[in-house]
Amino acid sequence: MRRIGMSAAVLVAVLGSTPAAGSTQNGAWAISADVSTVWFGGGAEDPAADITIGPGPATAFGLGVTRVAGSVRLGVRLLRLESGLRLSGEGVTLTAENSGFTLYELAPEVSFRLVQLGSAGSNLRLAGGPTFDLWQLAGVDDRTRAGGRALVALEIPVAGGWIGATWLEGAVSGSVFDANELPSEYERRSLLRGSVGVELRYGW
Repeated sequence: MRRIGMSAAVLVAVLGSTPAAGSTQNGAWAISADVSTVWFGGGAEDPAADITIGPGPATAFGLGVTRVAGSVRLGVRLLRLESGLRLSGEGVTLTAENSGFTLYELAPEVSFRLVQLGSAGSNLRLAGGPTFDLWQLAGVDDRTRAGGRALVALEIPVAGGWIGATWLEGAVSGSVFDANELPSEYERRSLLRGSVGVELRYGW
């Protein structure tokens, strides 16, 4: 938690001190809300039985703030999701909905415009940055993990300062499990995450 709090403080200081040169159509500052469908892979594996366990599919909700800084956009996103325990093996995947995972994520990011599409102001953007995760698991202690994420987003002007976006994201972090809570036959694996989402942003 201390690492997450320090990262947030540093990012806020950077955002507040960066000049707004090169402000784009959606303004120097913007706030956003998003919803996404998330899938996980990895977490822990039994190599002999070819079975993996980890968080299952989930719906995530996020809030963000960004600021234009020259040719790039700096921002931070807060994400929350809840999911069940997933067990995968031999072509079968089972999810126990009552074995809960809750994720709170702080994700600073830098975003670049790859290409402008047409004359209406639509953009294809590439974004990425580190992630700082707080996982809460039913019946065990909370744990923090660090990782990274990258996404490609298509942004489309809606009206006034409003921008709509849809995006594809990939992320990786440390295993959600601690070594002492797994059966002896299981080994920890990096946690992989993929998601597709939509976002609505207002800039000024």
